[in-house]
Amino acid sequence: MLRMRRQGGSLSPSKVQCSPGTIESGRFISNQYLCRFMFLALIVILFYLPTTLTRHLLTYKRYYELPNQDMAQFCPRRYPGSKLDLGPGSYFIALNLHNSEKVVTYIIPQIQRLIDALGPDRIFISIYESGSVDNTAQWLRIYRQFLDSHHIPNEVISDQRSRSQQQHRIDYLSIIRNTVMAPLYQHRFKPDYVVFINDVFFCAEDVSRLGQRLIQGPHINMACGLDLVSEPHSEILFYDKWAARDITGAILSGNYPFFSRAQDVNRIKAGLPVPVYACWNGLTVVKAKVFDTVRFRSAPDGACLSSECTLFCQDVWKATPGNIIIDPAVVVVYDEYSAARLMNFPIAGIGDSSIPIVGTSPNPEPAPLFYDCMPMIGVNSEASRLRFLQESSSRSLNCWGFGHPLHISNRYDVAA
Repeated sequence: MLRMRRQGGSLSPSKVQCSPGTIESGRFISNQYLCRFMFLALIVILFYLPTTLTRHLLTYKRYYELPNQDMAQFCPRRYPGSKLDLGPGSYFIALNLHNSEKVVTYIIPQIQRLIDALGPDRIFISIYESGSVDNTAQWLRIYRQFLDSHHIPNEVISDQRSRSQQQHRIDYLSIIRNTVMAPLYQHRFKPDYVVFINDVFFCAEDVSRLGQRLIQGPHINMACGLDLVSEPHSEILFYDKWAARDITGAILSGNYPFFSRAQDVNRIKAGLPVPVYACWNGLTVVKAKVFDTVRFRSAPDGACLSSECTLFCQDVWKATPGNIIIDPAVVVVYDEYSAARLMNFPIAGIGDSSIPIVGTSPNPEPAPLFYDCMPMIGVNSEASRLRFLQESSSRSLNCWGFGHPLHISNRYDVAA
């Protein structure tokens, strides 16, 4: 038992002695077992813990020392032996760019692959760039000259327009998205499909795959990929949580497997497309007939000031049967490091181009009655946040928010 020895007027432990046992609080405790437990704990601390720490440190070391992906090999590695086939139909390619020099020299060759596969009669290139302070505008000027010289239908515009301090970001984004769509609105080209490409690293095969999803699934009006980001100290994360909502109207998680419904999780892990209420995710293909009645817009006063892309999807569901999907085989990234992580540390079901398209589309599901709103509110004032709360037409409050310590988000009535 533990014996105490008086030293300098106080009691201090002398030693731990393993005796047969002692009575404490009416319970028999074997000091022999206690000593054995302490010995085993010491073994764990001395051997298991350093091994675990070493394993984690080596993993992080691999992440930190991971070289940036050679983007010339990004598509051949993701789609080995691929023959680009976009099937029947024509495509309207739309890009909004701002300070995109780091990706525009990669985007242009992938667009050229689409042009080569479709031919000049089945494609229109529309690019709107505004307010860039890097060399984006210069690259686009050269590319416009190339398109013109090869008689590829296009409209490539660069100007110095930028959002004023008083203009809400969603108002501005809806304007510039409608600007890039002007050739279609003006009936200068009649496509079957509209492709929206953000400032991302993507493959022409990604566009083909999403287009094939719409061809093979006649009930599907819109298909998105997944946009992923990563840093050495973090897992690979889903980026566009602001715009995307699952089929129940809930915000997706940034962490894999991104969805919360069991059937959605199972489909993601199997690499199968998942039905959603809204998405954008860096790359999306939409049936052109949607734009017969739908335009990009901001929200009216008192409504949810969420992403213009979420509002677009809301209007798609109102104008058509809806039916929007995310295909996890299609993955885009924003930098070379994220591409390297994706290539060297694959995730089950993500970016798997071997998953067949035919026969794997999800069954149609109805739109939810409500969706979670993640608003970007006002400019920066407390008054604008309070005003949104008072004027909101939503039926119940659900706090999420965007970009400020005090966040406001609503469970918004999709019929409003």
